[in-house]
Amino acid sequence: MGYYEEELFAQRTPYLQWLKEQSGAWLNGQEISERHTGKPLCRLPFCSCEDKAADIVKTSVHRGINGLDDRAVYLFERKGGELSGNAEDEISAAFGQNKGVQLAYADEDYLGSLTELYGLEDDGKLYRGEPWFKPDYSPDTLNSFFYIGSVFAVRGAALRLAVEKGLNLYELVCLAADMGGGRAAHIPKVLYTNNNLSDAYELEGQGLMEKKCAAQAALVSIIIPSRDNSKALGKCLTTLTQLTSYKNYELIIVDNGSRSEEKAAVYALANELRQKNNGLNIEYIWKEMAFNFSAMCNIGSRMANGKYLLFLNDDIEIIEAEWLENMLASAALPHAGAVGAKLYYPKENNSNSYLIQHIGITNMGIGPAHKLSGLEDKGNLYHGHNLVTYNMLAVTGACLMIEKAKFDAAGGFDEELAVAYNDVELCFRLYKAGYYNIVRNDARLVHHESLSRGSDIGGEGQKRLEKEKRMLYNEHPDMEGKDAFYSPNLVQWKRDVKYNVGYLSLCDNEVLPVRLDDAMLKTLPKAHKNRYIRRITGESLSMLVIDEIKTGDIDAPHYCGERLASITGWHLIRRKDNAVVEKAMLLRKKDNANHIYILPVYPQLREDVPEMIENGDNSGRTRNTMLCGLRVIFNCMALVEGCYEIGIVATVGNERRGYIEWSGRTIDI
Repeated sequence: MGYYEEELFAQRTPYLQWLKEQSGAWLNGQEISERHTGKPLCRLPFCSCEDKAADIVKTSVHRGINGLDDRAVYLFERKGGELSGNAEDEISAAFGQNKGVQLAYADEDYLGSLTELYGLEDDGKLYRGEPWFKPDYSPDTLNSFFYIGSVFAVRGAALRLAVEKGLNLYELVCLAADMGGGRAAHIPKVLYTNNNLSDAYELEGQGLMEKKCAAQAALVSIIIPSRDNSKALGKCLTTLTQLTSYKNYELIIVDNGSRSEEKAAVYALANELRQKNNGLNIEYIWKEMAFNFSAMCNIGSRMANGKYLLFLNDDIEIIEAEWLENMLASAALPHAGAVGAKLYYPKENNSNSYLIQHIGITNMGIGPAHKLSGLEDKGNLYHGHNLVTYNMLAVTGACLMIEKAKFDAAGGFDEELAVAYNDVELCFRLYKAGYYNIVRNDARLVHHESLSRGSDIGGEGQKRLEKEKRMLYNEHPDMEGKDAFYSPNLVQWKRDVKYNVGYLSLCDNEVLPVRLDDAMLKTLPKAHKNRYIRRITGESLSMLVIDEIKTGDIDAPHYCGERLASITGWHLIRRKDNAVVEKAMLLRKKDNANHIYILPVYPQLREDVPEMIENGDNSGRTRNTMLCGLRVIFNCMALVEGCYEIGIVATVGNERRGYIEWSGRTIDI
């Protein structure tokens, strides 16, 4: 297998490459690791989380329940799979480091063919794939389904009590977590490989442990910041009052200075809703002030009479009845902090399904990011993240419920964060206070995002976002790049919607620009503009497309503010074997043709390009274009300030001549 084939395989199978980095092997579940050398753990095989603990102990423990040692650790492993060689060591260490912990669990993956796991041609061998990188202990997720999975361990005291009470393994896990003070040790390592790939996305035990809370009679104060947006506000309140089945709520509209005609429209709307809804309590607070989401929410909270607060954007549309009572059921839990909802983008082009806008916020290496945003809400997305109630580190303030006493104790929203990250900052404080933030996927709403305030992408909005993100982490330096509910094994440096493993190809890393000296400038191929000359010289065979140019907010492994830039696109040479094309990027100062930097280019997978190019080449000589992608990340500080034209210089195999192509795109440094 040549370099091209090896790199193509690597970029199509990132989890296999990640495994090689971790342990040195990945085929057939083999690993290079030390075997357990301490006291062996008692290993108990099981089939299902509904298996009775007593039945397993009776058949697997010498002398049954009388043979249990309260201080010993009992390791449960699912039948139809294999523990890693270091599993016992890792689990023993987890209990040794956490004396009070009664439960520990680990990550897992699946065994299958290349076709099943990666969509590649089957070679008759089995490989590892579909990694399930789990969150740290998540009580509400556990209440939704048995996310603990196929490998876990408990202390003997918990197991003995479960046997005496006649509990199944699902109940045993919950009992052990309670005995451990509501915590468990999550080992963020893959310690088990399943043989049953077809079960990979089964939500085992779904519904078994869900407890329907008694109907709440508590008053909910719905606080809605709004200004000059009476039309969207009208849709929000009309759908809310017409569709919401839970009726014990009041409305508090906080207006930071709508113009007179908009103000009058809101008054009229409030009066109309009062008449239609049996004197519904609606407070309208008008106060001229600069937009400050945090301050407006805090003003509303001080006016609230409810036991629970619901902060709601004025561009939210209600689409079903039980959303409010479902959120309230979680907000009423003693351990609950902020409770969020599933938010959709509005449907477009008569689509039959919604695209997800929010089902929780993950605190990644690049900062807070909406997970699964932009994906169609179909099927099971990464172990039920779009289907069941999940614990997340943060939820959006566009729809956030919290008990008023907890909100007041936390100090409300931070008014220094006027526009962005105020919701995340509140969730950080709640998390640090010992509360769990929750997303209810059965509370579904449509969010007409940015209708009232506009988008923050680009220009001054982008700069303000960066500033407020830095303020967030200045306030919480211990939280930067950390999220107990998002595995450190998952990608951290780009907005990942598929929960991909954090494996870096060479093209994902920062490169160093080098200024070409006079001698190097003379070696560059000539670039002609005349199309006839280009055809004669073969330059017309070179194709360069730049898709995106970014400075500032860069998805990169070591992103550091506004110093990095990235250029993405693709380049190939028609009628050539592109597996032997070597290329580099050129940045030429627009006001000085001799001021040129060269940057290395590493292959990047672009599976969309071959279909466009190779299938349309009647000669059949344009080959191996799968790795023609460009992704070049560099530090702007390495270049002299100015406007630069973007080009590519390339050579093909042993050909003596080179190719140069200028894209017509520029980047400002």
